[in-house]
Amino acid sequence: MRRERARKTRNRLYEAGVEGRRGQLTSAEPQRASAAEEQITEIAASRDRAQAGAAEAQGQLKSAEEQIAELTSSRDRAQAGAAEAQGQLKSAEEQITELTASRDRAQAEAAEAKGQLKSAEERITELTASRDRAQAEAAEAKGRLKSAEQQNEIHGIPTGSNFFKTAFDRLQLDEVALLSYRRDNYEVYYCGDHLACKKKWKLVHNGDHVAVFTAGEHGDILRQRNRTRHPRKIVSYIVDKASRWGKTASDIFNHLVEDFPDYVECGRITRNQVE
Repeated sequence: MRRERARKTRNRLYEAGVEGRRGQLTSAEPQRASAAEEQITEIAASRDRAQAGAAEAQGQLKSAEEQIAELTSSRDRAQAGAAEAQGQLKSAEEQITELTASRDRAQAEAAEAKGQLKSAEERITELTASRDRAQAEAAEAKGRLKSAEQQNEIHGIPTGSNFFKTAFDRLQLDEVALLSYRRDNYEVYYCGDHLACKKKWKLVHNGDHVAVFTAGEHGDILRQRNRTRHPRKIVSYIVDKASRWGKTASDIFNHLVEDFPDYVECGRITRNQVE
C-alpha cells in the first residue's frame, strides 16, 4: 500500500512536472517565435540591403567599365591626334626648312642679279663714255679729213677687183692701218702703231682711180706688241676679213691657215694675235 501510494505520488509529481514544463514551454513559444520573426525580418532586411548594395555595386561597376571604355577611347583618340600633330609638325618643319632654303637661294640670286645689274650699269656707263669719246674723235677726224691733203692717186686698178685693198697694197705703208669706217665711195683708216694716234688715211674711189688723202700726225707713244711686225699682206688680209666681211677672229685664223699655211704653221701668228 505504502509502495502504491508512493508510486502514485511519484506519478502525480511527474505529471505535475511535465505539465509545468509544458506550461513553461507554452508560455515561452510566443517569445521565441517573436524573436525568430524579428531575426527573420532582420535577416531579410540585411539580405535586401546586401542585394541593394550588390545592385549598386554592379551599377557602379558598369559605370566604371563604361567610364574606362570612354577613357580608353579618349586616350586612343588623343594618341591618334598626337601622332597626327607630330606628323603635321614634321611636315611643317620640312616645309619651313625648304622655304628657308628657297628664300636663301632667292636672296643669293637677288644679290647676284644686283651685282650683275651694277656691273652692267657700270659697263653701260663705261661704253657710253667710250662711245662719246669715239664720236668726239670721229667728229674731230672728220673735221681734219675735210682739210686733208691729197697724197697720192692710184691708177690702173683692174675692173672688178677691190679698189681699196689694191690701193692699200700699192701704198706699202710702214704703219699698220686699221679701218675706221667706210661709205659707198670711200674708206677711212687710222694708224694702229701708236696709242691715240691722230694719223688718218682716206681712200676715195673716183672712177678709174683711187685718191689717197692723209691728215693728222702720228702719236708719241708706240704701241707695245707681243710680236714682230707682220707682213703687209697678212695685216691687210686680217683687216679686210674683219672690217669688210665681218668675220670673227676664229674664222679669220682658219682662213689664214688655209691661205697662208707656211706663215701660220711656223708659229709667226696665233689665234690670240689675230683677235
